[in-house]
Amino acid sequence: MNYKKHDLEERNKQINKIASELLEVIEGNKVTLYEFSLIMEALERKVLQSTYVAGKLT
Repeated sequence: MNYKKHDLEERNKQINKIASELLEVIEGNKVTLYEFSLIMEALERKVLQSTYVAGKLT
């Protein structure tokens, strides 16, 4: 993908916000490191199976 520098900075801000929100959920549910690794594996599988169509994750 060809992002302009401004677009990359904005996208990084969005990604950091999502990561912070995810961390709050994980900490709030007292997720263990093992459970966290399972969550990340499941998320990776979901992303690999997904595609973006018209700006929506399918």
